[in-house]
Amino acid sequence: MSSVADANRKFFDAIADSYESNETFQKLFERVLDVIRSRLDWLGVPLVGHGAETPKEVRMLDYACGTGMMSRALGPYVTSIRGMDISPKMVDVYNRNAKDAGVLGDKMFAIEADIFYRGHNPEVQKPEYFDFDIIAVGFAFHHFENARNAARDLYGRLRPGGALLLTEFLADGDIEVYNGEDVSTKETKRDEPGVAKAEKMPNGKGSVHHQHGFHHYGAHHHNSHDRSSHDHGSQHHTPPQKPNAQGPDQEINTPTKSLSVEDLTVTHMEDMNKSISVPSFSVPGVTLFLMKAGFVDIDVSVISGKFYMEFGGKKMYRTALLAKGRKPTVPELKSHLGVNDEEGA
Repeated sequence: MSSVADANRKFFDAIADSYESNETFQKLFERVLDVIRSRLDWLGVPLVGHGAETPKEVRMLDYACGTGMMSRALGPYVTSIRGMDISPKMVDVYNRNAKDAGVLGDKMFAIEADIFYRGHNPEVQKPEYFDFDIIAVGFAFHHFENARNAARDLYGRLRPGGALLLTEFLADGDIEVYNGEDVSTKETKRDEPGVAKAEKMPNGKGSVHHQHGFHHYGAHHHNSHDRSSHDHGSQHHTPPQKPNAQGPDQEINTPTKSLSVEDLTVTHMEDMNKSISVPSFSVPGVTLFLMKAGFVDIDVSVISGKFYMEFGGKKMYRTALLAKGRKPTVPELKSHLGVNDEEGA
């Protein structure tokens, strides 16, 4: 197990029992849950009880599942969920939540696992941990050592046509609280550096609009010629911005209660900082690492509003993004490679 993975395990073991009592995180999770459920069609996968097509089986992997945010968001629309997390204590909380909801068992359970480290848990090499219809990863890519490699490993566990759904923090979207200044009632202009705005996509095209609480960026990949060598798609040295003006449609949630992070020991804080590979991701960066991993129909949306939290030892307001990519079907792969069935025969 790598030092980053070990730091993740130690840190999340330390906060597992208090994680769900953290009101700040809960506001973020509730917002993400609402956004995902408002865009089920966008996911592009047949779901139970949604739409004209009703599949008999929809299998989901909640990777780096924590206490189950992504499972709660999509649970009503799938037939089974398998959770995986590197933290055994997070897995315990996840399974306790599933038991309390009456769904622990074939419907939903989690195991301790790290699929990026082959020798960690041989259980995950069994067939039941492959060919998922949906893989969801909630705010975990910034803990992975290499985003592209992580996406590629997850790609290998999807069925052809299955979708990867992820949430992350947006680069250039942080507003740090300076010198104890209360910025909970202040808002930012759309054109300030710290607020999501239109960005050029890898093909030179880009657009942004406000819809259902999103700023929306689309990138539909079928043929990538990426020249970037930065596999994280991240922003390492973005200076945080101070809010200094009000805007009518920018919502910022108000901090209510101190984060449990404040009560952690110095050792735990060091583990938190060690567990973070990159602090945030740009929209083109997410698009690029998903392209490199082999996904198509990539789409990235920025969730409107900012969320107060303590991250890396700093108090700040953060912006979240939602992204998806689809594993191509066999006919799509053949078409992409210029192979037809007659030639194959």
